[in-house]
Amino acid sequence: MIRTNLSIAAEILRREIKQMIPETAGPLPTIPENQSQQTHVDEDAYGNRNYTGSLLETKCTQLSKAMGIGGKDWGYRVAHFPGNTTIKNDRKEMYLVPLSKGFILTPGGLLSEGTYTYVTHDMVINEGTAVFIVPE
Repeated sequence: MIRTNLSIAAEILRREIKQMIPETAGPLPTIPENQSQQTHVDEDAYGNRNYTGSLLETKCTQLSKAMGIGGKDWGYRVAHFPGNTTIKNDRKEMYLVPLSKGFILTPGGLLSEGTYTYVTHDMVINEGTAVFIVPE
C-alpha cells in the first residue's frame, strides 16, 4: 500500500472534517456549535455511521480538490465503523483518508492521520475508525 502525505491545505480540511464527526471531534471542537449541528448521521443495523450535511459536503469537496482527486460522478462518504468492516470497491479505484488514529487496512496495514492511500481492491477496515472515502 502506498501512503501519500496530504498537502498542508488538505490536512487543514481533513482536521476540520474530523471535528465535525462526534467519534473523532475530541474535547474541544474547532467547528462552531451551530455548524457542527448541521452534520446528519445515518446508522445501519451494524452501527456503522454515515455522515452528511451541507457544510460537510462543502469541506469534502474542498478536500477532494485539494488532493486533486475525484471525477464528475464521484461522490464521497464520511463514515465511522465501530466494528471490523469490509469495504467493497466495485470501481476498483478508491481513495481513503483516515479521520482517526489506528486506522488499519487489511490488506495494507497502518494508515496514519495526515496521509491517504489509493486502493484497487476490497478491504477490511479495523474497528473504531472513521474515514473519508472517495468515491462513495
